[in-house]
Amino acid sequence: MSDSKPAEMLRASLEQLATAQFQSELEHYVSAAVLVHAVPVDGVVRAEEIEAIHRILCEDFELPEQQVTHLIEMMQDNDRRKGFFAEVIELAKAELSHAEKRNLVSQMWEVCFSDG
Repeated sequence: MSDSKPAEMLRASLEQLATAQFQSELEHYVSAAVLVHAVPVDGVVRAEEIEAIHRILCEDFELPEQQVTHLIEMMQDNDRRKGFFAEVIELAKAELSHAEKRNLVSQMWEVCFSDG
């Protein structure tokens, strides 16, 4: 299996989930998926954490609120699918720049600390 094969498979999977307006916005998808997945790690999903994800996606990517709400809901639904998070991580490793990966880590900490 070549190094690009997993990335191709993951991109195809995410593109199936995406509407036409999101397809070129890989970083938005990866950030939303990772942030949504990180929230319940402590066993509790708090409103402040979801609000933090919403704010981060709106501000960092200059996305409209309605689009962000849809994106979060879509990622919550897909996070339940076995293997989805692993696909997202492989895609992030293969496709995001170093700066984008650093930004993602910063976003995760912001969400993790949003509930106090």
